[in-house]
Amino acid sequence: MSLAPNLLSQSPAVRAYLGGSFDPVHRGHLQMAMAVYNHLIAIADQRAVHVALLPNARSPFKDKSSAAQQRLTMLELAVADSPLEICTHELWQAPPVYTIDTVKVLREQYPNDTLIFIMGADSVVSLPRWKQGLELTDYVHLWVFDRYSLPAQASDLTLLGETPTKTKDETPTATTVATSPRENTLVPTESQEAKLIADLPDILQAHSTADPKELLIPPVDNLKTPLNGRIYRDKTAIAGISSTQVRQAIAAGASDTLTALLPPTVAAYIKQHQLYLE
Repeated sequence: MSLAPNLLSQSPAVRAYLGGSFDPVHRGHLQMAMAVYNHLIAIADQRAVHVALLPNARSPFKDKSSAAQQRLTMLELAVADSPLEICTHELWQAPPVYTIDTVKVLREQYPNDTLIFIMGADSVVSLPRWKQGLELTDYVHLWVFDRYSLPAQASDLTLLGETPTKTKDETPTATTVATSPRENTLVPTESQEAKLIADLPDILQAHSTADPKELLIPPVDNLKTPLNGRIYRDKTAIAGISSTQVRQAIAAGASDTLTALLPPTVAAYIKQHQLYLE
């Protein structure tokens, strides 16, 4: 990303990270990351904005996963014509790699910057089961998506929100959704959304905010963010795609469906290297 204006280098940057296996990266990932990027650019007041995809190490939940270099190459292809970046901090580490350790390293690396982790509401609800999951907001803010829409060409696929970094102690749960066939959209019902909020631990509910500008407050010391991190719930509808369903579609030969789910360069790479065929 070009930081041509000198003013950008004089103020703390805003850095947001979307973690996941990205096996493979799909349009839902990119849509989520770009939604955050565009929103931050609009409110960052000339501060440098960096939104990065954070691929994790080989998941201990999967018997088979693509090689790290293959996943990285697909990410590079996917973000080539976008302002999105890639952070490889976790990629080359031996699993398990815990998100709490990553956020501590990032906070030490960028002590003066605003740090944000992007995730789905299902992942936030599951934070008590992560290693020190409730301590994430000691180091970063959370930008949470809890509405998903389903691409028309992918209407035969099960909706699952791709979650951030997952390790052996971080077992996410699927977001509960209701189907709206007329609009071919999957969104939480009002009662389900209320339950989702109620399911959050009290310590996290206290940090929620309806104003994303509250996430842009610079940190006040070397590690922790003020207010122990804020949680912003974004109502933007994001394509309800999971990498698992993409792999299943490829194995089933559903090439037409994949056109709606993957960036063309990523689809071509998968075809060239015959990935996910079994």
